[in-house]
Amino acid sequence: MRADDIQKAQQIGRESQFPIDAMHKAFKQNWEKSCKGTLLVDLENAE
Repeated sequence: MRADDIQKAQQIGRESQFPIDAMHKAFKQNWEKSCKGTLLVDLENAE
């Protein structure tokens, strides 16, 4: 991402009310918590 004023861009991101930004904020707050995923494709064992 590019911005002429990085501090202004960061402030806009913090104050954003768009749903995608809310999802990103929630992800960043919870990324250390583990959640089980399901392996959809195993690229190492292509049998």
